[in-house]
Amino acid sequence: MQVAKTYKSSPRAVAAQGAQSSRNLLRQISAGVLSVSSSNSNPFADLDNQPVVEQITLDSVLETKQGKSAFMIYLASEWSMENMIFYDRVSRFAAYYDSLSQEGRLAQAKEIFSTFVQENSMLQVNLSHKVRNDIEKNIRVEKIDKDLFKAASVQVRRLMSDDSLPRFIRSKMCAEWLAGRATP
Repeated sequence: MQVAKTYKSSPRAVAAQGAQSSRNLLRQISAGVLSVSSSNSNPFADLDNQPVVEQITLDSVLETKQGKSAFMIYLASEWSMENMIFYDRVSRFAAYYDSLSQEGRLAQAKEIFSTFVQENSMLQVNLSHKVRNDIEKNIRVEKIDKDLFKAASVQVRRLMSDDSLPRFIRSKMCAEWLAGRATP
């Protein structure tokens, strides 16, 4: 796999690629990847084979590109899109972990830490003091394993699921996403 070769050859390239991915994600959001329905009808009426509002889960939103984009735009409107960017970033770290060299793993971990976990970082996510300190300690001693960010990922996912998702479900953004899914 070409990605693995790139990751194994240059830790700086790995960190740059992660930062570039975050910038690309922000550009996609700005470009309006979500198609917005112009219908004024009730978007929840007669949605054949579509989940009702009560059945919408974080997984059902994130499983489609349009759902993920709609949720990301909504999070941006709430000033909390760093949660989704972090969640996506650590998911990719875990997915590519086995293809990374130890140097590449350390570079990726440091980039994620400095961007999302470190106190006063640009896109700092809300984590418990213990989780933040555990990650910092492991990076300092270069103990980088596949589950380095697991506890942080669980906390951020819970925050999105319990806090942001219910508001998203009640939003016009969600109604437009669901209406877009209902069109043939």
